[in-house]
Amino acid sequence: MAMALMALGALPFIASAMMAFFNFGDVRGFQADQIAVAYGAIILSFLGGIRWGNAISKDAAVTLFMSVLPSLAGFGALLINTYNGTMILLAGFICQAIWDFAAPGALPDWFVRLRIVISAIVIVCLTITLLF
Repeated sequence: MAMALMALGALPFIASAMMAFFNFGDVRGFQADQIAVAYGAIILSFLGGIRWGNAISKDAAVTLFMSVLPSLAGFGALLINTYNGTMILLAGFICQAIWDFAAPGALPDWFVRLRIVISAIVIVCLTITLLF
């Protein structure tokens, strides 16, 4: 079930990358890079929320602090031009993937395995959107 939900969650990233790659134009006035940044900011914030929820059950102050950073980065990405916003999101998703991989036991193993796969997809899609 989680894999299917994560796959659905990747669709806007894949769609925006395809829009950029094939120079599709806009959807309701939004360009591919704008769609990618807006959705990326939401998902990066969601990932921070997962960390927050996990940390409050353990009263882990450092993790609580760190779990707010993705939301702040996502918000910042929305406030600047889409090129730099996409770069911030790329850095955020790469940091999240490293955190997933480098903190064994912090989250369930099955979740970390899924997160590594979905992080790779998101990073590739954001890179395609950025380049095209």
